[in-house]
Amino acid sequence: MKIILITLFLLTGCVEKNNEKFAYHYDPPRIERNDDIPGQSIYRLKDLGLDNKVEVLFVIDNSGSMDSIQQNVINNARLFMDEFIVQRHIDWKLGIISTDKSESPFLGFDTSFSSKDIDYNSESSIQEAIGVFQDGVRALGTNGSPSEYVFYSANRAISTYNSPNNTKPDFIRSGSHLAVIMISDEEEQSEDDFGGAFEPLSFLNGLRSYVSANRNIRFYGALNLVDLDECEGSTWGERYEGSPYETIINATNGFIISACTSDFGTRLADISKDIASMVKAPGIPLRDRPKPFSIRVYYKGQELKPGAEADGGKWYFNAIKQTVNFYSFDFVDDFEKDYLEIKFEVDDGIPRDTDQTSRD
Repeated sequence: MKIILITLFLLTGCVEKNNEKFAYHYDPPRIERNDDIPGQSIYRLKDLGLDNKVEVLFVIDNSGSMDSIQQNVINNARLFMDEFIVQRHIDWKLGIISTDKSESPFLGFDTSFSSKDIDYNSESSIQEAIGVFQDGVRALGTNGSPSEYVFYSANRAISTYNSPNNTKPDFIRSGSHLAVIMISDEEEQSEDDFGGAFEPLSFLNGLRSYVSANRNIRFYGALNLVDLDECEGSTWGERYEGSPYETIINATNGFIISACTSDFGTRLADISKDIASMVKAPGIPLRDRPKPFSIRVYYKGQELKPGAEADGGKWYFNAIKQTVNFYSFDFVDDFEKDYLEIKFEVDDGIPRDTDQTSRD
């Protein structure tokens, strides 16, 4: 096995982060570790214990007035999916359902649609996956019910495909976060027709039974309602303010975008970025105490710059937790096969030479 080492020096001091959101895997598996050389470890990326699973559910209105909004989603599918494509460590699943109370899912339930279906090193594979998503949206059509049951439909799909009697794979996997994107131009009517279980916070509490403890549920809206940007011409007169949409989005720290704006694609990509942020890149704990200025990180013959992300840094050292932390893994080509190596001088007063050349 050939391991290519690269050298990277920490610039001027440690980069500290307040309220950091990184997950820490305290005993990552090591391969080919030379215990007689302190300050040297090799980490197999697939064994880093990533908190990297997220389920993404689109609930899309398929009533007669939705053609232009559905087409906007189709046209901007690449902008949305690029955020997941760049963050190659994210293990995502995606599903599409309508707001009708009885329709079957359109994508991602009977047959999984996920990151495992894509070869990220092949543009044709990426394009094919984007086409599958677009076809799922097209299949919705605009002949659906004029009543919009966003909450009821989401609950029905998730409970059906996560029930003990379901013969299909669970839609929500153990250890996954859940993101729900609601796309509509009308009010949410589940509580009116199906009772108090679909009051926003009651509905949300019910969903939590399907999501692992310490994992997030987050709701987003892409809506055409009269009080949102550039939606003054909405014929329905429904408002976002005070609506069930607003309640559940605020309760889950999501956000709303207007479906009426000319920059809809950019705003849809903002939702995708926020979903990606739910997944945490790991901090790798160092077995020995390092001299911070000596830390070097190696990946496939290319330097990974340390320091602030805004300055192009890929990682930083947390002196309190003794971890090397990554902002993302957008530099990784293959999580199944690739490795990281971290080398540094041990801070114990004993001089050592940890240099090592590439070897087969």
